[in-house]
Amino acid sequence: MVGGPLLADTVIALVTDDYGPVFMLERAGAHAAVFGPELLENGVEAAQRLVQRSSLHLLCANIADTLGEPFGHPMLILEAGGARFGIAAIRVDSTDTRLRTRGVEFLPADRAAARVLGLLRMHSDVTGLVLDAESDDPSLAVGYDFTIGPGGRTLSVSVPERPDLVARVDLFLEAGRVTDRRVVVERLAEWPENPVVRRLVDSVQNEVDAVLSEFVVGAVVEASCEALSRMLVTGRLSRDIDGFLTDRLLFTAALGPGSIDARSVIAAMEEPGRFAIVELTGWQVKELTERPGVSIAWRTALRHMRLAMSRRYRIAMTAGFFDRHAQHISGDRELDEEPAWRIAVRLLARER
Repeated sequence: MVGGPLLADTVIALVTDDYGPVFMLERAGAHAAVFGPELLENGVEAAQRLVQRSSLHLLCANIADTLGEPFGHPMLILEAGGARFGIAAIRVDSTDTRLRTRGVEFLPADRAAARVLGLLRMHSDVTGLVLDAESDDPSLAVGYDFTIGPGGRTLSVSVPERPDLVARVDLFLEAGRVTDRRVVVERLAEWPENPVVRRLVDSVQNEVDAVLSEFVVGAVVEASCEALSRMLVTGRLSRDIDGFLTDRLLFTAALGPGSIDARSVIAAMEEPGRFAIVELTGWQVKELTERPGVSIAWRTALRHMRLAMSRRYRIAMTAGFFDRHAQHISGDRELDEEPAWRIAVRLLARER
Protein backbone atom coordinates (compact mmCIF):
# COMPACT_ATOMS: atom_id res chain seq x y z
CA MET A 1 0.00 0.00 0.00
CA VAL A 2 1.55 3.27 -1.12
CA GLY A 3 0.59 6.60 0.44
CA GLY A 4 1.93 10.11 0.15
CA PRO A 5 2.64 12.09 -3.04
CA LEU A 6 2.11 9.48 -5.75
CA LEU A 7 3.73 11.59 -8.47
CA ALA A 8 6.76 12.74 -6.52
CA ASP A 9 8.93 12.66 -9.64
CA THR A 10 7.06 15.34 -11.56
CA VAL A 11 9.32 15.13 -14.62
CA ILE A 12 8.48 11.46 -15.24
CA ALA A 13 4.81 12.25 -14.59
CA LEU A 14 4.92 15.18 -17.05
CA VAL A 15 6.44 13.16 -19.87
CA THR A 16 4.30 10.03 -19.38
CA ASP A 17 1.00 11.77 -18.47
CA ASP A 18 1.23 10.30 -14.95
CA TYR A 19 1.46 6.68 -16.13
CA GLY A 20 5.19 6.27 -15.49
CA PRO A 21 5.12 6.46 -11.66
CA VAL A 22 1.98 4.30 -11.47
CA PHE A 23 3.46 1.73 -13.86
CA MET A 24 6.63 1.49 -11.77
CA LEU A 25 4.63 0.95 -8.58
CA GLU A 26 2.50 -1.82 -10.07
CA ARG A 27 5.48 -3.61 -11.57
CA ALA A 28 7.37 -3.27 -8.29
CA GLY A 29 4.67 -5.33 -6.60
CA ALA A 30 2.55 -2.70 -4.86
CA HIS A 31 -1.10 -3.70 -4.45
CA ALA A 32 -2.61 -0.25 -4.09
CA ALA A 33 -2.03 3.48 -3.86
CA VAL A 34 -4.28 6.33 -2.82
CA PHE A 35 -5.96 8.24 -5.66
CA GLY A 36 -5.35 11.90 -4.85
CA PRO A 37 -5.95 15.26 -6.56
CA GLU A 38 -2.54 15.08 -8.26
CA LEU A 39 -4.02 12.48 -10.60
CA LEU A 40 -6.49 15.11 -11.84
CA GLU A 41 -3.76 17.45 -13.10
CA ASN A 42 -4.15 16.12 -16.63
CA GLY A 43 -7.93 16.22 -16.60
CA VAL A 44 -10.78 13.80 -16.02
CA GLU A 45 -10.30 11.67 -19.13
CA ALA A 46 -6.59 11.16 -18.42
CA ALA A 47 -7.40 10.11 -14.84
CA GLN A 48 -9.98 7.61 -16.08
CA ARG A 49 -7.53 6.16 -18.63
CA LEU A 50 -4.90 5.83 -15.93
CA VAL A 51 -7.21 3.80 -13.67
CA GLN A 52 -8.34 1.60 -16.58
CA ARG A 53 -4.80 0.88 -17.80
CA SER A 54 -3.25 0.13 -14.44
CA SER A 55 -3.48 -3.14 -12.52
CA LEU A 56 -2.61 -1.13 -9.41
CA HIS A 57 -5.66 -0.38 -7.26
CA LEU A 58 -5.95 3.41 -7.05
CA LEU A 59 -8.16 3.81 -4.00
CA CYS A 60 -10.53 6.65 -3.21
CA ALA A 61 -14.23 6.31 -2.51
CA ASN A 62 -15.23 9.98 -2.62
CA ILE A 63 -13.48 11.62 -5.58
CA ALA A 64 -16.09 10.84 -8.20
CA ASP A 65 -17.52 11.78 -11.58
CA THR A 66 -20.75 13.69 -12.05
CA LEU A 67 -22.73 10.45 -11.72
CA GLY A 68 -21.23 9.81 -8.29
CA GLU A 69 -19.02 6.93 -9.43
CA PRO A 70 -15.50 7.01 -7.92
CA PHE A 71 -12.66 7.62 -10.38
CA GLY A 72 -10.48 5.20 -8.49
CA HIS A 73 -11.25 1.76 -7.13
CA PRO A 74 -13.63 1.90 -4.13
CA MET A 75 -11.82 -0.89 -2.27
CA LEU A 76 -9.12 -3.56 -2.27
CA ILE A 77 -9.59 -7.12 -0.97
CA LEU A 78 -6.48 -9.08 0.08
CA GLU A 79 -6.01 -12.41 1.84
CA ALA A 80 -3.28 -12.61 4.48
CA GLY A 81 -2.76 -14.48 7.73
CA GLY A 82 -5.86 -16.56 7.17
CA ALA A 83 -8.14 -13.52 6.92
CA ARG A 84 -9.61 -11.40 4.12
CA PHE A 85 -8.65 -7.74 4.45
CA GLY A 86 -10.83 -5.06 2.89
CA ILE A 87 -9.20 -1.63 2.52
CA ALA A 88 -10.72 1.63 1.31
CA ALA A 89 -9.50 5.23 1.13
CA ILE A 90 -11.31 8.49 1.81
CA ARG A 91 -10.16 12.01 1.11
CA VAL A 92 -11.04 14.31 4.01
CA ASP A 93 -9.57 17.61 2.77
CA SER A 94 -11.94 19.20 0.26
CA THR A 95 -10.03 22.50 -0.08
CA ASP A 96 -7.55 21.39 -2.75
CA THR A 97 -8.37 23.49 -5.83
CA ARG A 98 -7.50 20.56 -8.12
CA LEU A 99 -10.83 19.08 -7.01
CA ARG A 100 -12.46 22.02 -8.79
CA THR A 101 -12.00 20.32 -12.15
CA ARG A 102 -14.95 20.05 -14.51
CA GLY A 103 -16.48 16.59 -14.29
CA VAL A 104 -15.33 15.99 -10.70
CA GLU A 105 -17.61 15.67 -7.70
CA PHE A 106 -16.35 15.54 -4.12
CA LEU A 107 -18.64 13.31 -2.10
CA PRO A 108 -19.05 13.95 1.66
CA ALA A 109 -16.40 11.94 3.48
CA ASP A 110 -18.73 10.62 6.20
CA ARG A 111 -21.31 9.26 3.77
CA ALA A 112 -18.64 7.73 1.52
CA ALA A 113 -16.94 6.05 4.50
CA ALA A 114 -20.22 4.55 5.69
CA ARG A 115 -21.21 3.42 2.19
CA VAL A 116 -17.95 1.65 1.39
CA LEU A 117 -17.87 0.03 4.85
CA GLY A 118 -21.02 -1.86 3.95
CA LEU A 119 -19.35 -3.22 0.82
CA LEU A 120 -16.20 -4.15 2.71
CA ARG A 121 -18.13 -6.12 5.33
CA MET A 122 -19.76 -8.17 2.58
CA HIS A 123 -16.41 -9.28 1.16
CA SER A 124 -13.86 -9.22 4.01
CA ASP A 125 -13.19 -10.20 7.61
CA VAL A 126 -11.05 -7.18 8.58
CA THR A 127 -11.80 -3.64 7.38
CA GLY A 128 -9.37 -0.76 7.10
CA LEU A 129 -9.70 2.89 6.06
CA VAL A 130 -6.95 5.18 4.74
CA LEU A 131 -7.41 8.88 5.54
CA ASP A 132 -5.46 11.71 3.91
CA ALA A 133 -5.64 14.40 6.60
CA GLU A 134 -6.40 15.16 10.23
CA SER A 135 -10.11 14.81 10.86
CA ASP A 136 -12.21 16.03 13.76
CA ASP A 137 -15.05 13.76 12.72
CA PRO A 138 -14.84 10.51 14.76
CA SER A 139 -17.69 9.01 12.74
CA LEU A 140 -15.34 8.36 9.79
CA ALA A 141 -13.60 5.51 11.62
CA VAL A 142 -16.71 4.01 13.23
CA GLY A 143 -17.07 0.37 12.26
CA TYR A 144 -13.59 -0.03 10.82
CA ASP A 145 -11.07 -2.36 12.45
CA PHE A 146 -8.12 -0.06 11.75
CA THR A 147 -7.36 3.26 10.09
CA ILE A 148 -4.19 4.59 8.48
CA GLY A 149 -3.34 8.27 8.51
CA PRO A 150 -3.29 11.19 10.93
CA GLY A 151 -7.07 11.13 11.27
CA GLY A 152 -7.16 7.61 12.67
CA ARG A 153 -9.42 6.98 15.66
CA THR A 154 -9.08 3.22 16.14
CA LEU A 155 -5.82 1.34 15.58
CA SER A 156 -4.37 4.36 13.84
CA VAL A 157 -1.05 4.53 12.03
CA SER A 158 0.71 7.76 11.11
CA VAL A 159 2.57 7.55 7.79
CA PRO A 160 6.08 9.09 7.78
CA GLU A 161 6.21 12.31 5.76
CA ARG A 162 9.93 12.02 4.99
CA PRO A 163 10.58 10.39 1.59
CA ASP A 164 13.52 8.38 2.97
CA LEU A 165 11.36 6.58 5.53
CA VAL A 166 8.75 3.86 5.21
CA ALA A 167 6.29 2.51 7.78
CA ARG A 168 5.65 -1.22 8.03
CA VAL A 169 2.49 -2.10 9.92
CA ASP A 170 2.12 -5.53 11.52
CA LEU A 171 -1.48 -6.34 12.49
CA PHE A 172 -2.21 -9.05 15.05
CA LEU A 173 -5.45 -10.99 14.64
CA GLU A 174 -7.54 -13.06 17.01
CA ALA A 175 -10.73 -14.75 15.80
CA GLY A 176 -10.63 -12.67 12.67
CA ARG A 177 -10.38 -9.33 14.53
CA VAL A 178 -7.47 -6.91 14.89
CA THR A 179 -6.36 -6.95 18.52
CA ASP A 180 -3.04 -5.13 18.31
CA ARG A 181 -0.63 -3.60 15.86
CA ARG A 182 3.06 -2.80 15.65
CA VAL A 183 4.51 -0.01 13.53
CA VAL A 184 8.13 -0.22 12.43
CA VAL A 185 9.66 2.81 10.71
CA GLU A 186 12.61 1.92 8.49
CA ARG A 187 15.01 3.79 6.25
CA LEU A 188 14.63 3.01 2.58
CA ALA A 189 18.40 3.08 2.17
CA GLU A 190 18.64 0.03 4.45
CA TRP A 191 16.39 -2.08 2.22
CA PRO A 192 18.17 -4.45 -0.16
CA GLU A 193 17.85 -3.31 -3.76
CA ASN A 194 15.67 -5.46 -5.99
CA PRO A 195 17.48 -5.87 -9.34
CA VAL A 196 14.21 -6.51 -11.22
CA VAL A 197 12.71 -3.26 -9.93
CA ARG A 198 15.97 -1.43 -10.65
CA ARG A 199 15.88 -2.57 -14.29
CA LEU A 200 12.27 -1.48 -14.56
CA VAL A 201 12.99 1.97 -13.12
CA ASP A 202 15.99 2.33 -15.41
CA SER A 203 13.94 1.41 -18.49
CA VAL A 204 11.28 4.01 -17.70
CA GLN A 205 13.95 6.60 -16.92
CA ASN A 206 15.74 5.86 -20.21
CA GLU A 207 12.52 6.42 -22.16
CA VAL A 208 11.93 9.70 -20.35
CA ASP A 209 15.54 10.79 -20.90
CA ALA A 210 15.17 10.12 -24.62
CA VAL A 211 12.23 12.52 -24.78
CA LEU A 212 13.91 15.14 -22.60
CA SER A 213 17.14 15.13 -24.63
CA GLU A 214 15.28 15.72 -27.91
CA PHE A 215 16.76 18.71 -29.75
CA VAL A 216 14.33 21.63 -29.96
CA VAL A 217 16.21 24.58 -31.42
CA GLY A 218 19.63 26.14 -31.64
CA ALA A 219 19.37 29.63 -30.20
CA VAL A 220 21.72 32.29 -31.58
CA VAL A 221 21.04 34.69 -28.71
CA GLU A 222 19.61 34.39 -25.23
CA ALA A 223 15.82 34.43 -24.97
CA SER A 224 14.73 36.27 -21.82
CA CYS A 225 12.06 35.11 -19.39
CA GLU A 226 9.86 37.96 -20.57
CA ALA A 227 10.24 37.05 -24.26
CA LEU A 228 9.64 33.34 -23.61
CA SER A 229 6.55 34.04 -21.50
CA ARG A 230 5.16 36.35 -24.17
CA MET A 231 5.78 33.68 -26.84
CA LEU A 232 3.92 31.04 -24.84
CA VAL A 233 0.94 33.26 -24.02
CA THR A 234 0.62 34.49 -27.60
CA GLY A 235 1.00 30.98 -28.98
CA ARG A 236 -1.77 29.62 -26.77
CA LEU A 237 -4.09 32.49 -27.70
CA SER A 238 -3.84 31.55 -31.35
CA ARG A 239 -6.14 28.59 -30.77
CA ASP A 240 -9.52 28.54 -28.95
CA ILE A 241 -8.79 30.86 -26.03
CA ASP A 242 -10.11 34.42 -25.70
CA GLY A 243 -7.64 35.63 -23.09
CA PHE A 244 -4.76 34.60 -20.85
CA LEU A 245 -4.51 35.78 -17.23
CA THR A 246 -1.13 35.98 -15.52
CA ASP A 247 0.28 37.31 -12.27
CA ARG A 248 3.89 36.24 -12.87
CA LEU A 249 6.16 35.22 -15.73
CA LEU A 250 5.67 31.73 -17.15
CA PHE A 251 9.44 31.22 -17.38
CA THR A 252 11.81 31.62 -14.44
CA ALA A 253 15.04 31.21 -16.43
CA ALA A 254 16.27 32.39 -19.83
CA LEU A 255 17.15 29.95 -22.61
CA GLY A 256 20.14 30.02 -24.96
CA PRO A 257 22.34 30.84 -26.61
CA GLY A 258 23.21 27.39 -27.94
CA SER A 259 21.36 24.09 -28.21
CA ILE A 260 18.04 23.86 -26.37
CA ASP A 261 16.41 20.51 -25.56
CA ALA A 262 13.11 19.60 -23.94
CA ARG A 263 14.74 19.09 -20.54
CA SER A 264 16.02 22.68 -20.47
CA VAL A 265 12.59 23.99 -21.50
CA ILE A 266 10.88 22.17 -18.61
CA ALA A 267 13.54 23.30 -16.15
CA ALA A 268 13.10 26.94 -17.20
CA MET A 269 9.32 26.99 -16.77
CA GLU A 270 7.40 28.11 -13.69
CA GLU A 271 4.68 25.50 -14.30
CA PRO A 272 5.29 23.06 -17.18
CA GLY A 273 2.00 21.21 -16.65
CA ARG A 274 -1.36 21.83 -18.28
CA PHE A 275 -3.03 25.24 -18.30
CA ALA A 276 -6.39 25.65 -16.59
CA ILE A 277 -9.22 27.00 -18.74
CA VAL A 278 -12.21 28.71 -17.15
CA GLU A 279 -15.29 30.46 -18.49
CA LEU A 280 -15.55 33.92 -16.92
CA THR A 281 -17.94 36.80 -17.43
CA GLY A 282 -16.61 40.23 -18.30
CA TRP A 283 -17.36 41.33 -14.73
CA GLN A 284 -15.25 38.50 -13.33
CA VAL A 285 -12.38 39.30 -15.70
CA LYS A 286 -12.53 42.95 -14.62
CA GLU A 287 -12.46 41.99 -10.94
CA LEU A 288 -9.43 39.75 -11.44
CA THR A 289 -7.45 42.26 -13.49
CA GLU A 290 -7.96 44.86 -10.75
CA ARG A 291 -6.06 42.65 -8.33
CA PRO A 292 -2.38 43.59 -7.75
CA GLY A 293 -0.01 42.14 -10.33
CA VAL A 294 -2.72 40.54 -12.50
CA SER A 295 -2.85 41.28 -16.23
CA ILE A 296 -4.59 39.76 -19.24
CA ALA A 297 -3.55 39.25 -22.86
CA TRP A 298 -6.37 39.01 -25.42
CA ARG A 299 -6.44 37.18 -28.71
CA THR A 300 -6.06 39.45 -31.73
CA ALA A 301 -9.77 39.79 -32.56
CA LEU A 302 -10.57 41.03 -29.01
CA ARG A 303 -7.62 43.33 -28.29
CA HIS A 304 -9.35 46.53 -29.32
CA MET A 305 -12.89 45.66 -28.30
CA ARG A 306 -14.63 46.90 -25.16
CA LEU A 307 -15.03 44.28 -22.44
CA ALA A 308 -18.64 43.04 -22.49
CA MET A 309 -19.60 42.59 -18.85
CA SER A 310 -22.28 39.94 -19.41
CA ARG A 311 -20.39 38.01 -22.08
CA ARG A 312 -18.66 34.76 -21.14
CA TYR A 313 -15.01 34.44 -22.18
CA ARG A 314 -12.80 31.36 -22.31
CA ILE A 315 -9.77 32.34 -20.26
CA ALA A 316 -6.55 30.37 -19.81
CA MET A 317 -4.25 30.58 -16.80
CA THR A 318 -1.71 28.43 -15.04
CA ALA A 319 -2.92 25.98 -12.42
CA GLY A 320 -1.00 28.06 -9.89
CA PHE A 321 -2.89 31.21 -10.88
CA PHE A 322 -6.19 29.35 -10.43
CA ASP A 323 -5.06 28.21 -6.99
CA ARG A 324 -3.88 31.66 -5.87
CA HIS A 325 -7.08 33.41 -7.01
CA ALA A 326 -9.58 30.58 -6.50
CA GLN A 327 -11.85 32.61 -4.24
CA HIS A 328 -12.36 35.14 -7.05
CA ILE A 329 -13.04 32.51 -9.73
CA SER A 330 -16.48 30.97 -9.92
CA GLY A 331 -17.05 27.66 -11.60
CA ASP A 332 -14.75 24.76 -12.29
CA ARG A 333 -11.70 24.53 -14.50
CA GLU A 334 -10.95 22.25 -17.41
CA LEU A 335 -7.43 21.21 -18.30
CA ASP A 336 -5.69 21.99 -21.57
CA GLU A 337 -5.26 19.23 -24.16
CA GLU A 338 -1.48 19.10 -23.76
CA PRO A 339 1.00 20.30 -21.14
CA ALA A 340 2.49 23.77 -21.42
CA TRP A 341 6.01 22.44 -21.94
CA ARG A 342 4.94 20.64 -25.13
CA ILE A 343 3.35 23.84 -26.43
CA ALA A 344 6.55 25.73 -25.63
CA VAL A 345 8.69 23.10 -27.37
CA ARG A 346 6.54 23.28 -30.49
CA LEU A 347 6.66 27.08 -30.58
CA LEU A 348 10.44 27.15 -30.13
CA ALA A 349 10.92 24.49 -32.81
CA ARG A 350 9.32 26.86 -35.32
CA GLU A 351 12.38 29.06 -34.97
CA ARG A 352 14.65 26.44 -36.56
